[in-house]
Amino acid sequence: MIVSAKMLALFVAAIGGHLKRPEPPPVLTAEASWYWDRGQTACGFHAVYGVANRYLACGTRVLFRYRGRQVTATVQDRGPFVYSRLFDLNQNVAGALRFSGVDTIAYRVIGG
Repeated sequence: MIVSAKMLALFVAAIGGHLKRPEPPPVLTAEASWYWDRGQTACGFHAVYGVANRYLACGTRVLFRYRGRQVTATVQDRGPFVYSRLFDLNQNVAGALRFSGVDTIAYRVIGG
């Protein structure tokens, strides 16, 4: 059976509305700060490259973007304990992003 390009285009157009790619998770923003590691974390990790968060499960991976840089880190601790902030970045993550102090950061939860 020979299918013309026109018939193929009509077929693809007819089913195209039904073949949707899954939407990527949204990019959100939140206030964040950074902290110095102090040994074992609340999640049982010896934090090397992680973040603290009160709500996400331990081990959840999060992509952070800040001023043109991006890095993926794992939730390894609980906090921050200043409730206007959603994340505390450990010094390694903050250094990779060249983040200091308190600022708004873009993030996307990418997996557990």
